[in-house]
Amino acid sequence: MSAAGVGGAELLSLVLEFEVEKGGTPPGTVGRAIHALFFEILRELNPDLAEKIHSMRPYKPFTLSPLLGEGEERPSFPLMEGRRVYLRITSIWEPLSEKLVGLERFPSSPLSLGSLSLRPLRLITDPSHELVFLSSYREIYSRCFLEMKEIPRKILLRFTSPTTFRVGRANLPFPLPHLVFRSYADRWNSFSNVHLGKFGDEAGRWIVVSGYRLKSRVVNLGRGKRVAFVGWCEFEVRKGAPEFVRRCMRLLSEYALFCGTGQGVTMGLGQTSPSFLSGESTSV
Repeated sequence: MSAAGVGGAELLSLVLEFEVEKGGTPPGTVGRAIHALFFEILRELNPDLAEKIHSMRPYKPFTLSPLLGEGEERPSFPLMEGRRVYLRITSIWEPLSEKLVGLERFPSSPLSLGSLSLRPLRLITDPSHELVFLSSYREIYSRCFLEMKEIPRKILLRFTSPTTFRVGRANLPFPLPHLVFRSYADRWNSFSNVHLGKFGDEAGRWIVVSGYRLKSRVVNLGRGKRVAFVGWCEFEVRKGAPEFVRRCMRLLSEYALFCGTGQGVTMGLGQTSPSFLSGESTSV
């Protein structure tokens, strides 16, 4: 497999293709099973890197989608032998990204996911694929803070897998602005050289929810069930907000494609896709 065209990208969204070798249904705690499957692949690739990532706190530098069918559709279960399924993998840390783009060797034995047996076929790195994206911290920062002349006051985020936030000892299944953008800013600050400060506080003051269409979902990650949400939410910067807030909201919305939203992003939760609305904008 060639990784031509993706070298040097710190931020990656790649797709791992599997063939179902033995049909069946994944376990109810499929998120934990996918998490374990990824680390099995990572240990085969680089045991030291796998151990380092496993010990990282509080954030790990990758996200995993649920199992996908064609495009972003979730496949129907049980899966039949010979079916192709996909796993979207993102990385927000350069050492991991460098290893992933060179991934050519997979575990020699099929990977188990409950009663399913999956054989890895290839890592899709072609940017023409609908789920493959390549970028860097410098590229996003330069575009949002140096190149863009007009900054729209609204953005829309699509939460394509169940998403939730941990608040104290409870889960909060609604995308409050300070929780959403703190989730992104904390990860950005952990892995980027450009620090954004405590942007969650600024988001809570200046960003409001201006529309949404959400549905609740119950997920099981093996430590009890959690209530989450899927759907879309529109966010708007209030008039009078500092320029920094508008530019940060844009920057972090682009970053959300790679870092995911909320908790459980390494177990299939929080997959996020931004849309940038062309309505009212604010000129610099």
